[in-house]
Amino acid sequence: MYIRMKTSKKAKYPTLQIVEGVREGKKVKQRTIAHLGVIKSQQDLQRLKNLADKLIQRLEKEGLEIDPSFEVKELKHKKTNMMVLD
Repeated sequence: MYIRMKTSKKAKYPTLQIVEGVREGKKVKQRTIAHLGVIKSQQDLQRLKNLADKLIQRLEKEGLEIDPSFEVKELKHKKTNMMVLD
């Protein structure tokens, strides 16, 4: 799992995501685990990176499996009050 900053031609600001590589046959594709939020400032970027690092560490430490059919609708991070939407 790793962090990816994604930009879009239509969007004004980039977004930060947690993704993982998934092998499908001979190809490796990226599967989005969580959309962490929009980056409007350097402060947003740092906060979201810290949140992503903690989430990745916890997922890897506890060996939690992500069910591809499960969608996170809304989750608030207590310290930063950031929303995780999918």
